Amino acid sequence: MKTTFNLISTLLACLFTLVLAACEFDKKTELRTELNQIEQKIESEMERLDHRIAELEKEAENVADSARREIDAQVINLKTLKIDLAREAKNLQNTTHEQLTDIRLQVSRTLQKVGKALATEMPDPGKKS
Repeated sequence: MKTTFNLISTLLACLFTLVLAACEFDKKTELRTELNQIEQKIESEMERLDHRIAELEKEAENVADSARREIDAQVINLKTLKIDLAREAKNLQNTTHEQLTDIRLQVSRTLQKVGKALATEMPDPGKKS
């Protein structure tokens, strides 16, 4: 009887361990999937920033000095946002399930700043002086 009880106890402990391991695997897979989606969004926005920066730098070649200074300021702002996104992408590598909500919020705020910066209308620059 005691041997049967020990055997059942051991089997239940093994089963419990397997169930916990399966749940942990599911959580890690879910986390990795969500982090990959966030990373893809960051990469997409970084590409948009690169494209806009290149446009502005090309445009700055053909404008008056005062307009060039304004364009240069916008380029600096966009490059700063790109650095912020790169830092957040790097931080994703070490994110735990417990940190996911904070990471989502932080990335969302930065993506909003990027969207706003990219949507800002450029003033009609003057000709080179």
